[in-house]
Amino acid sequence: MNIWRPWSPTNKLKKNTPQTDRKPAKDTVLVISDLHAPFQHKHALDFLSDTYKKFKCTKVVCIGDEVDFHIISRHRPEPDAMGAMDEIRAAIKFLKELYCLFPRVQVCNSNHTSRPFKMAKEVGIPSYFIRKTSEFLEAPKGWTWQDELIIDNVLYFHGEGFSGQSGAINAACIKRMNTVIGHLHSFGGAMYHSNGYNTIFGLNVGCLIDVEAYAFRYGKPLKNKPTIGVGIVIEGEQADFIPLTQE
Repeated sequence: MNIWRPWSPTNKLKKNTPQTDRKPAKDTVLVISDLHAPFQHKHALDFLSDTYKKFKCTKVVCIGDEVDFHIISRHRPEPDAMGAMDEIRAAIKFLKELYCLFPRVQVCNSNHTSRPFKMAKEVGIPSYFIRKTSEFLEAPKGWTWQDELIIDNVLYFHGEGFSGQSGAINAACIKRMNTVIGHLHSFGGAMYHSNGYNTIFGLNVGCLIDVEAYAFRYGKPLKNKPTIGVGIVIEGEQADFIPLTQE
């Protein structure tokens, strides 16, 4: 593999590269980290496009929290937050650009994207009246949602129930297979563990958020800050965190 340097706006590739249909024996997977649209990082699209091209990716997974739903939450929203419809419209505007860039993506169900379903359940609204995620996010047919998925014997799921710097490798040890998670914004990177018989990895893919957005003011006093970047999994055997350097 070619040596790479951390991505920054000053060394971005010349133009966006659309998703292709290469079908090798095994895949190189670009793992989109938590975006929390419409509060995503301002360079998210360029960074994703350039990373996809640089590593010759063949498949894309979104690890979850593609939208934030700040205003739809049990937690008290920020006083100056936009309304629910303004927030979802802004999120969909961004997502439509992402759909054009990557028309085929497997998405992991996640806690933020599922907020409307949880609130509907709490007030007793039957599932008959609830639209699917793909419908209210106006997603193309190539975008699909599931709780977890396996590609080249690597497990991908959002990561609820795990915490801390060792969250991903702890998940891998419990699941007993190579595992990729998001959810834990403050940590990005791969850890490997051997039991003497085999070696597995756990990859946390960080996040792609705008740390200055009002949706993340809760994190200002926290010691560990968001780690901005994405994940790459090569042929199910090698996992890397690709950082987006800040301006």
